[in-house]
Amino acid sequence: DLQPTVLQNGKIFYTRWDQRGEDKLSFYTANADGTQVERHYGFYSLNGDTEMGAPANRLFRPQETLDGRIVAILKPDGALLGGDMVVLDTKHFFEQDLQIPAGGGTGTSAQTSISTLPININIGENQFSKHGRYAALTPMYDGTNRLLVSWSECRLIEPSAQRLVPCTDTWLATTGVKEADPIYGIWVYDITKQTQQPVVLAEEGVMFSEPVSLEPRTPPTYTPPKIDADLAA
Repeated sequence: DLQPTVLQNGKIFYTRWDQRGEDKLSFYTANADGTQVERHYGFYSLNGDTEMGAPANRLFRPQETLDGRIVAILKPDGALLGGDMVVLDTKHFFEQDLQIPAGGGTGTSAQTSISTLPININIGENQFSKHGRYAALTPMYDGTNRLLVSWSECRLIEPSAQRLVPCTDTWLATTGVKEADPIYGIWVYDITKQTQQPVVLAEEGVMFSEPVSLEPRTPPTYTPPKIDADLAA
């Protein structure tokens, strides 16, 4: 069991690595006392059949937003840090393209990229992401629909002088160019306005990868289930 977080309804939301019969990573929920463990989302859609060529993309560091959706970092197995920011409607979907019956959901997919600029999450030679990559995110609970994120810009090493250059279309098309090491800083990303502003500027040799927002929140209420007197005895 990995990456637990407390939902607004008091349940524990976490990633479970199932290894009994099927090797899968997906989201589960449980009551605060450990009862009522249930699959929550993605048991099948988050575990593509890699033998058939499907990408093994995973969702990391899931967090709940004020409107009850789940935000997370989407990246493939083997990626060191970066990926794309996505939001999941797990209130109405239990798989990426399967709605909860009579759940009242709209659309055809539970999963949507947050950024309007495309983020390339693929890894391998010449798999550049012109608009950078995200390593982590934390929702801000101030009603502004903003995230505190760890983001690295795209940088390249040009082949002749081995110097750093930006990810312009010209440099991206240059033969022999390589991606430079990531340089993660902390930013505030406004989902509504689609803007991104710096909080802690990135530094060479330093990686800011765990943004945390400390804000007052109303603790979730949780009533333990009643235990039969005979069982308790």
